[in-house]
Amino acid sequence: MKKLLMVVVMLISFSLVYYTFNEKNIDEASKLNELNLSVKADLKLNNFNVYVSFENSKFTDIYQQIGLYAKENDLVVIALDNTLDDAGLYTNQNYYIYSNHSDLLNGICIDVDGKKIDFSDLTGKQYYSTHNSKENVGKIKILNNGFFDKIKRKINIYQYNALDNTGFEQLKYLYLTIYSKDDGFINDLQEYLQKTDNSVSVSNETRVHDEDIENNYIFDNLKNALIILIIIFVTVMSTIIIRKNRQYMIRRMMGTSSIKIAGYEFFRIIFISQIIFIITNLLSYFVLCQDINKATIELLKMILPFNIYFAGILLIIFLFNWIFIYLSCNLKYLNNKNYFQRLFNIQMIIKIVMIIFLMTPFITSLKESLPYLMNYLKVKDLKEEITYLYFLNEVPEKSKEIFAYYKDDCYYADFTDYSANIRGAELTNDYESIYPYPYIHANEYYLRNHNIKTLDGKKFDYNKYPHGALLVPEMYKDQDLSRYPSSVEIVYIKNPGEFLNYHVEDIYYLTNPIILLETEYSIFETRITNLGIKTDNVSELKKELEELNGIKVNIINAKYYYDYFMDQSKSALIEFGVNLGIYLIVYLTLVFQSIFTYLEEKGKEISINYIFGFSRIKRHINLFMLNLLAYAIILFGSFKLNLSFNNRILFVSCFMLMEIIIEIICIIYFENKKMVNWLKGEKL
Repeated sequence: MKKLLMVVVMLISFSLVYYTFNEKNIDEASKLNELNLSVKADLKLNNFNVYVSFENSKFTDIYQQIGLYAKENDLVVIALDNTLDDAGLYTNQNYYIYSNHSDLLNGICIDVDGKKIDFSDLTGKQYYSTHNSKENVGKIKILNNGFFDKIKRKINIYQYNALDNTGFEQLKYLYLTIYSKDDGFINDLQEYLQKTDNSVSVSNETRVHDEDIENNYIFDNLKNALIILIIIFVTVMSTIIIRKNRQYMIRRMMGTSSIKIAGYEFFRIIFISQIIFIITNLLSYFVLCQDINKATIELLKMILPFNIYFAGILLIIFLFNWIFIYLSCNLKYLNNKNYFQRLFNIQMIIKIVMIIFLMTPFITSLKESLPYLMNYLKVKDLKEEITYLYFLNEVPEKSKEIFAYYKDDCYYADFTDYSANIRGAELTNDYESIYPYPYIHANEYYLRNHNIKTLDGKKFDYNKYPHGALLVPEMYKDQDLSRYPSSVEIVYIKNPGEFLNYHVEDIYYLTNPIILLETEYSIFETRITNLGIKTDNVSELKKELEELNGIKVNIINAKYYYDYFMDQSKSALIEFGVNLGIYLIVYLTLVFQSIFTYLEEKGKEISINYIFGFSRIKRHINLFMLNLLAYAIILFGSFKLNLSFNNRILFVSCFMLMEIIIEIICIIYFENKKMVNWLKGEKL
């Protein structure tokens, strides 16, 4: 059991660093993603969302005048621009900043190659970036910059004058975030700009000031880890104390104090636990953080106190052991035959409390990980199919013309109608309006990959349905289809099998869905962003779309969604594996301890019943009844948790079944290997 404690200590120590690393990394990325809020905290000023519109001036002239006004009035100005890169894979999130505050970006880790950028310069176009390039003068760093590759985002922080390179010259408006003590500058800025253009209008679009970014993840992770450690240590050590209770009594009678007994028995294991915790903590840190910078030093300052907290927990546990030995090693208990019964009762209470405590984090972790774990292999097979597939990343003005042009040689499959319907019903509890059966929209080109056959076994003839059709698998024949489109002819088909979502988003695939065959664009049914165009010449595709639409159309590579899913799947697998490992160790420790304590208490009685010919069920019925009672209490106690009834029932049923299986295994082992010891008058 002491070796098991070491495994638990290592797992907890690693998980604390791992989760803190991940959450801190996300927190740092969020600060960059919400740079407006991050700098607000450092400036100690209010942020105002300002909308500037104009008719007669050029875009360049207006933003330059705003920069001059900010310089004269010591304001901080930030403009934001989001664009996709040429490959349609990464989003460039560009910030353009004017500020006379040298400490504006102090909260961000930036590795500068030389001199820092002067954001009060209205002529320069230098920038920092989260990605390496020859043009940037410094790299923005978080704990793991690979996170930006996962979310396919590049964050760049430019000097204000770089707005000149955005390609927005045709715009007649400008959105800005301006930082000031109050909004008194709004009218003044408008008057300043109207000196050269009377059409300029400046308005304050701020509804409510954004709240600062706050996180309690460190406290939550630490609290859960320490609770698990306390329960495991107390369970194991109290078991050791009661098992050796009589030995301690004899040593007490020989004059050894309780604290010496506690020190002799537990000091070594407590000391080793502390050393293992520290070593695992530091090793985990150096494995995860392969660079020393401002961000990693901040993380180190966050995780070092974990070792102090753990030392405090071990001190409390040692004091508990000392007091427990002092109280339990009384002469009046020397001939007490029921001290194992007391231990069993304590273990049952701890088990009930611990399972209730673990229920919410376990179910939450499982639900978050399940979509990735279940769909990983399905999505993995899509890689070759979607590598050169591009989706529209916006709804163009001439969607109808674009759909008509591409529909015969491009993929169109829309799973979002069904997924949005399911999620909407879950949020509103309006299950009457839900689609009763899986449902997708698709065109002929997408359906060619599937062998669609009518009920008579003939291949489906698309030419017979120039205006579309509702293809209904035979398994739904004679069912209520009133929720599905009735404007097209219904055609019953053989069950068509699985359909994969090339957009790689939840829902990832559907089996035997009802299919709305779309042959022409419908403003009500067609979602043009699900039109997938395959090409190895991106620039030519962009040019073609711009000619069809009249203006530029943003596109995005399907690999964007694929890579994001695969990265999330790997992270989910690691996190769920760590959680599952900790939960199972805790659970199995409690279960095995309570079962063997029960068998040690009732071993003689069970052995005698065996001699008298009692069946195995009758010999052990009390153990199963106690197990049933414990899980009834767990189910009743879980009603205070924010979980659905079905989730609670499923959780309790699975763990109860698992414990029954463990009990059966332990009983068989006991009767085959240990019962003879009892019959000979020996101990387990």
